[in-house]
Amino acid sequence: MIEKNSGKPYMNVIFGNFYSPGYDDPDFVDETMELIKNLGYNSVMFDTKDWEDFRERYKTGERSQYVKMQEYMGQSALKHGLTYNFLVLYLNGDNLYPHIRFSPPVFGEEVVTIDQKGGKWYKYWSDTARETMAEHVDQILQMYGEGCTTCRLGQKQVLPTCTMWDPIAAPSFDQDGIERYQKFLKEKYKNNISLFNERYDLDIDDFKQLKPEDYWYSVIYGEGSCYTGEDIRKRTKKFWIWKDNMSWKIEELRLYFKDMQTRLKKDHPELFLCPDLSQWGYFLNVYSQKQCDSDNPDYSELWDTAMRGIDMYAISPYVDSCHFITVPARPDASPDAYVTSCQHSMMRVMNEGKECIGGTLYLPGSVCIFNTGRNCGYHDRVRGRWLHFLWDERT
Repeated sequence: MIEKNSGKPYMNVIFGNFYSPGYDDPDFVDETMELIKNLGYNSVMFDTKDWEDFRERYKTGERSQYVKMQEYMGQSALKHGLTYNFLVLYLNGDNLYPHIRFSPPVFGEEVVTIDQKGGKWYKYWSDTARETMAEHVDQILQMYGEGCTTCRLGQKQVLPTCTMWDPIAAPSFDQDGIERYQKFLKEKYKNNISLFNERYDLDIDDFKQLKPEDYWYSVIYGEGSCYTGEDIRKRTKKFWIWKDNMSWKIEELRLYFKDMQTRLKKDHPELFLCPDLSQWGYFLNVYSQKQCDSDNPDYSELWDTAMRGIDMYAISPYVDSCHFITVPARPDASPDAYVTSCQHSMMRVMNEGKECIGGTLYLPGSVCIFNTGRNCGYHDRVRGRWLHFLWDERT
């Protein structure tokens, strides 16, 4: 995949997120764009999640400090001979509000927690949520499409876009969410209520009788509880509940990406959908560790593949590049470059017969360039986050 402006293979780095660009000054932005150019990148990715201030910009022209500085970043990128693209949608809407970002995320429709509060998480199966996401992508392209990174892919011209970052489906305990999960279990067990009762240690006559305290692991056993090896060996109730919860998440994400492929390409067939399906790797990923900043939402338990509920191979048909970021470390966080090599091989399989973007994460203090080269239609790409910590990827 050749970046059209430079005539070279597409190489992209993330610049922004957390305090950038809202608290940056123009001189810092210009200096960083110069560094990015000198390092050999030809494209910069901006953190352009669906916050209210981007919608205000589209509707009224009003610019928040964040939007104002991101627009300056776009101008600076073009001035330095770079092009730009966007990370437009994220896991649960946003992980920065209200601690760092002051503009609320837009959900369209969010999940409902067990105590019947707003869950601050996309309801991935909601038509309203999906349409809201597609609307945001369309508005961003309308406002900023002129300077977007364009690549040659065979005879086509495409716009590589990170259309979702780190997707994880979450349950919703409103009536809609409960009925959806009841239907899932009924189909999964082929309406065999006897088998279901045996596995869940229940005595019900119909799947419609199920309540969250019957079927959702964290509601039954509490947040932070986990099954054991003994549960797996003996196929206990804990095992079956966990397995079914994760199977539901896998299926919801598959259905989500299948539908969003159609929605996003309806008005923008030039989009090259390359969502980052995992921020911390896929298998061999760093074992979850609780963070220290107790005032911030803690999603570290979702770093583990076993906690996420995602089958990237099942999602592959519905994206243009089935892509995730790898971390050159073993599950115990000890460094090991072999992990990255192994995971990029997985991406090659996920993307057999089509173009692929692979990525590597490097933490503070390391600025590394990694490139596996072209193999079976595969490109490796570099993406980075500057100052706070650095992602490194390329095509």
